[in-house]
Amino acid sequence: MRYLSIAVALIALCASASPSLANAAIGGSSNVTGRLTTDEAGNSTLTLTGDSKDNSIAILQVNDTIIVVGLLQTNVNGNAYATFNGTNLNTLHIAMAGGNDTVYILTGLSAGSSLTADGGVGGDTLHVFGTVAIGSSTNVTGFETLVPPNL
Repeated sequence: MRYLSIAVALIALCASASPSLANAAIGGSSNVTGRLTTDEAGNSTLTLTGDSKDNSIAILQVNDTIIVVGLLQTNVNGNAYATFNGTNLNTLHIAMAGGNDTVYILTGLSAGSSLTADGGVGGDTLHVFGTVAIGSSTNVTGFETLVPPNL
């Protein structure tokens, strides 16, 4: 239940930055699949993969928990939101596929070495709010709009 409160707060934050989210409902008809894998050294990779529909998600880390919330009728792993163990998160990989997708990465997210984000086909937007700690490698492609624009 605690994470649901955080999810609602995320919607409020995203809606303040994007008025079109003001009437957003949690969860819906499109789906983003999230999968956390860990290698033999204990380093984790979180992979978020969108479907061919319009997907909208917000990503936040609270302590060692990464919360991915579906916005505007988007589910995450078939639910309104999903949580992942963020301990030793080394890589965040986002592949949104088709549709007009929006990804919000919120302050506090920490990925040890790399972020790769691909918006795929469609009119896609990537928003980054506040301080996000990414190691030495950031590769962002396929997003027509970046906020801030100097990602």
